[in-house]
Amino acid sequence: MKPLDYYEHLYAHIQQTNKEIPIPIEQLASLFICSRRNVKLILNKFQDNGWITWKHGIGRGNVSHIILNFTFHQLVLSEAKQMAHTHPIDICMAFIRKKSVPVEIQKEYVTWIFSDDLYHTEQERDRIQFPSYRALQTLDPVYVNRRTENHFMRHMYQQLVKFDKNNGVHVPSIAHYWEHNGTYTIWRFHLRKGIMFHNHSELTAEDVAFSFQRLSHLNSPYKWMIKYLERIQVDSIHQVSFYFLEPTPFFLHVVSSLGGSILTPSENESSSIGTGPFKLSKLNDEKLKLSIHNRYSGYRPFLDEVVMFFFPELYDNKYASEHMLEHADLFPYPYVQKQKDDYQQKTMIDRGSKLLTFNRKQGLLAKDEKLRKALYHALSPEKMISTLKGNRYVPAFRLLREWESEITNQRHKSLSKTALEESTYQGETLHLYTYSGAGNELDAQWIKTELETLEVCLCIHVLSYDSLFSTDLAKEADLLLAEQLGDENLIYSCLGTFLGNHSIWSFHLPTKVMEEIEKQLQTNRTTNELLQSLQKVEETLFHEYSFSCLYRLQQYAIFPAHVKHIKLNALGWVDYSSLWIT
Repeated sequence: MKPLDYYEHLYAHIQQTNKEIPIPIEQLASLFICSRRNVKLILNKFQDNGWITWKHGIGRGNVSHIILNFTFHQLVLSEAKQMAHTHPIDICMAFIRKKSVPVEIQKEYVTWIFSDDLYHTEQERDRIQFPSYRALQTLDPVYVNRRTENHFMRHMYQQLVKFDKNNGVHVPSIAHYWEHNGTYTIWRFHLRKGIMFHNHSELTAEDVAFSFQRLSHLNSPYKWMIKYLERIQVDSIHQVSFYFLEPTPFFLHVVSSLGGSILTPSENESSSIGTGPFKLSKLNDEKLKLSIHNRYSGYRPFLDEVVMFFFPELYDNKYASEHMLEHADLFPYPYVQKQKDDYQQKTMIDRGSKLLTFNRKQGLLAKDEKLRKALYHALSPEKMISTLKGNRYVPAFRLLREWESEITNQRHKSLSKTALEESTYQGETLHLYTYSGAGNELDAQWIKTELETLEVCLCIHVLSYDSLFSTDLAKEADLLLAEQLGDENLIYSCLGTFLGNHSIWSFHLPTKVMEEIEKQLQTNRTTNELLQSLQKVEETLFHEYSFSCLYRLQQYAIFPAHVKHIKLNALGWVDYSSLWIT
């Protein structure tokens, strides 16, 4: 055994430091399971390391004494810090876990190792690496639509066209030219030559057809995008046509989203092969690694690698201070605290919001507007923000901040009591469903506590992301709590929120509302017309108490001065393809 292993046995026996304890050599020999001679060698090593103070008992009957200068866990932490200079982070964390170190010590180590060694060059490879509280299961857009996954998938995939947020128009990407038949029932795309996938195969029209056909997967968040798609025709190796049963004038907004990502078929279904600037090198329970795609068709990023390590066992869904932020990008972890003098930061208010929907399809809330009104006015975003803190930043009231006003923003606790008395509520238990992570557990508990003051019974169900969207939520959930993600493209933000298969609104909106939204999609011809139509739909839902927006996050990028060109996207993350390190 190594000296640290012997010390573990010793500390487990004594269990205290800085106190002189009598202990015979014979007892130590029994404890270490070795000879008296080896005990002396072990004690000498302890003393050389400064771990103990040893007072040898001289003469017959005089017992030796020992003082432990450190706890065992303090020595494990010290050893792990030494290892960090010569071993990968994976090995260091495995060492700490093997020693059954308490969570608080693990948090301290995570804070230290990433603050000290966040950016470094290894074998001339420019890399950023940081911790996260949640392991990612897949980076395939056909299966998931969550903030963190979406951020990384943006770096892995390209779409037929891109949305230029500065000018509000679509520009070429995989397709260099596109056209429609005038009635928007046929869209044709002409593809660039020489675009290479991460597996070195060249992109063709067959890959485009494959990518959109697979959106029909039962639980795909983007299944709504191809609802009226009749067929996809591969006209040639570099030309593909989409035929629709209904007019689809806003197809480009859909095509430019993550749902329009182009992948190539793979023998390994879990393999995610795109054409973006980074390719997926590793994804397991311990870490995610993206590596540069050297045959990328655009400008090569400065970075060679992006590595995110997962530490879900340290996540307790609590924020400690404004510098311990779950969503602080380049350091997205709630336990990391850095000195302001050492790091710079950029901030932005999230485009999306934390959203609570009320079931308008079936159940008690569907029939009782007074009860929905009572719940709405019972939940004060201002109080929620001040109570839970973290990076919950400003109250949210409407789908888009641009649609908010002082009149619509008012909530009154007194109105909740009056509305509840006028409702048909008789003490029934309402069921709130949400998924784990993103602060949902803490938010749900706060909502439950607030409603208890109104004597409304609430049962919370926290499921995994996959399990939540495999549940019959229209039947089971009276309330749904989730993040409503924003996008640089306002049209897509609205469409994704109203129609997205993983958007909680789609489970609770009445069928007639969904049909009205789809009608607007087919009849409006300009972006302004559609936005105005969708705003009217959302305003009606707002006045009918169909939902309650709660708050918008303040997103952070916290970074050292030698990291340049930091820009936050609509998801609150930094674009890795544009930053560089001096």
